Amino acid sequence: MYKSIGDPIPEARHLVLVAVEDEAPPDDRHVAPRLLTTTRCRPSEVPTTVALRLTDSALRRARAGASATVLDLETWVRLAVEAARQASRAADLLDLPIDEVVGAIDHAAAVTMSVRPVIGAPMNAYLRSLREPSPGAPAGADRAQLVVYAPYELATAWTMDAIAAGMSLDAWASLQVLSAPCDVVAWEVAAARRGCYLGEWVLAVALEANRSSARPQA
Repeated sequence: MYKSIGDPIPEARHLVLVAVEDEAPPDDRHVAPRLLTTTRCRPSEVPTTVALRLTDSALRRARAGASATVLDLETWVRLAVEAARQASRAADLLDLPIDEVVGAIDHAAAVTMSVRPVIGAPMNAYLRSLREPSPGAPAGADRAQLVVYAPYELATAWTMDAIAAGMSLDAWASLQVLSAPCDVVAWEVAAARRGCYLGEWVLAVALEANRSSARPQA
């Protein structure tokens, strides 16, 4: 037990040292190797696995999408499913054509890439993992059943959306993959650079597009 206010507290000393440290930030290439090479989830996310067996047409689309990026097939599928889900959700909420929503988000993603993000090393490592090849994980590999790493909340949301649509998770996910925008990686990168999750960023962009549109408001 500490007897006076001047007694040193190890935890407090550690916090003070971290707060005033003037050294360069750690090289984010060495942050969380599991994050970079396996899950490709954000630093704050707890990943779980989702087993998916896509339809033949969805699998072909996924292979083409992954091959056009540096991503492994499973990561591309995760980003594609969530991008399609969020774009559809925003379009439904705001009563906007889906093409209008996708166009607005594509434009916002391109603009965001010119903004220098103010984020820490772990998030920078995550962003780099979406742009650099993953060792031992060739893009577009031929797999009949995919094991996708996804944050637990997303896995739950996907399951609930599939149930609401009266579809199996495999069929629902295949539909999302087929309707996904072209550059799902740019969407996720732009959202992360803004310090947002994809859903909140997509909805914010769609709301702004709705306000700027000459069409009647939803």
